[in-house]
Amino acid sequence: LLGLVGTVLGIGLGLIFGRAAVGLVSQTISDLYFTVNVQRVTVDTFTLLKGAGIGLLASIAIAVVPSFDATRTPPAGTLRRSETESRARRLLPYILMAAIGLMLIGILLLALPSQSIVISFAALFCIIVGGALLTPPALLLFMSLLTPVTGALFGVLGRMAPRAVARSLSRTSVAVAALTVAVSVIVGVSVMIGSFRNTVADWLDTTLGADIYISPPQVTATRVTADVDPAIAEQIAAVPGVVRVATARSVNVVAPDYPDLPPVNLTASSGDVTSRPRTFVWVEGESEDYWSLLDAGGVMVSEPFAFRRGLSQTDNQITLVTDRGEQTFTVVGVYYDYATDQGTVIVADSVYRRFYDDPYISTIAAFVAEDADPAAVIDALRSGPLANSELMAQSNRALRTGVFEVFERAFSITIALRLLATIVAFIGILSALMALQLEETRQYGTMRAVGMTPRQLWNYTVIQTGLMGVTAGALALPIGVVLALVLIYVINVRSFGWTMQLTLSPNEFIIAFAVAVVAALAAGLYPAWRLTRLVTARALRSE
Repeated sequence: LLGLVGTVLGIGLGLIFGRAAVGLVSQTISDLYFTVNVQRVTVDTFTLLKGAGIGLLASIAIAVVPSFDATRTPPAGTLRRSETESRARRLLPYILMAAIGLMLIGILLLALPSQSIVISFAALFCIIVGGALLTPPALLLFMSLLTPVTGALFGVLGRMAPRAVARSLSRTSVAVAALTVAVSVIVGVSVMIGSFRNTVADWLDTTLGADIYISPPQVTATRVTADVDPAIAEQIAAVPGVVRVATARSVNVVAPDYPDLPPVNLTASSGDVTSRPRTFVWVEGESEDYWSLLDAGGVMVSEPFAFRRGLSQTDNQITLVTDRGEQTFTVVGVYYDYATDQGTVIVADSVYRRFYDDPYISTIAAFVAEDADPAAVIDALRSGPLANSELMAQSNRALRTGVFEVFERAFSITIALRLLATIVAFIGILSALMALQLEETRQYGTMRAVGMTPRQLWNYTVIQTGLMGVTAGALALPIGVVLALVLIYVINVRSFGWTMQLTLSPNEFIIAFAVAVVAALAAGLYPAWRLTRLVTARALRSE
């Protein structure tokens, strides 16, 4: 019955959250791939059936062990909480072995020579669940280590609270495990997003070397394929303050050797627009001389392109369909790039014109003199060569800002997911504390009878929840780092083909640890308030 109620509520909330998420997801698709305009939200019947099945089956599965246990418990045993806790203590070695075993399975799955994203997520699941199973022994260890500290800070209550947490291990460990998983997700995803952002920022510093970029209105934020008359480039070069221009032509061409993959994103550039040398996965010869290799007829491909097609220094040939028939090009280098997960092929403009009957360009990059004001040059462009065209000019800074706006929108959905995970963990701790309070009502009545004040009962409960939060936060940090490593070096590579630079920011760990402690303390406020209103006589008569 409880599962049914939770399932009905979950489906209703899922529909509400799904409708709210449509805007975020459709905006991300429009930014990165193609424009979508969702007119209505479609609810798939099979999705609802899956949700209902998972909710009901999970509830029944969770009830099997307690139901079986209830049939084997002597009547007198139901009155002794110590029976349950003794069994929980006896299971500790097996829980520890299961934790180690799951994490080893996860590591072995990651070591398999496979690019399967399903295997990657299965490995991640094993590692996270294995980390969560470390909670009971870790909780006992932390309570023994923290008892001298809390005793020195809070006196007798500080010595009682850790013992109370350890004594109710069957309850507290599950709540701490839920909070540990939630906070580890916050750590892992935050580190992944922060690393991605810093990697993209470094990539932009390298690739955006021009001062002004001119292009037609874009359908997506990642690629421009419109036709632009190349004569406009000469007019832009003649504007006062402009010292050099470079053009690029972006088209989609067919690679017959890869019929199951999308068409190739081919970019023909008339010159280098980077502000500093590119970084390469590998390159023939010296990295500073790669442009001479392009002029000689070679091509460069981005890391995602090479990953999806298995290109390497020993297998470095790619065939493209041109206006002169099929042509095979030598890949002279693989460079790091984050513009598209499908990858890009770069060819020199002179080579492109030799094989394709295409007179157009797509974008123009303009370099201004050191003593010139880019904003003034943009105004001159808009009132001059661009006045009667649909071309738009934007500064380096504006383009960079636009990229990060797209970046933030793409990851906005993860903020909601992290918040949901924390709420679930908060409810877990609150439920555990309420159950403990119900079971130990008589004990609390005894404490009040021997002189413990309502204020001391409040502090007693808050110290317990604080210790649970500290333990969850301490466990979540290393688990979160492992989660981030798998996301960055395995799942992102297998999903998108690009490599990110790991960035560990102390702020992310401090915030995550604070979330664990604050969530635990917040969950303990209501149980603590109830204890302050405890009637001693009724509590002593409680069974």
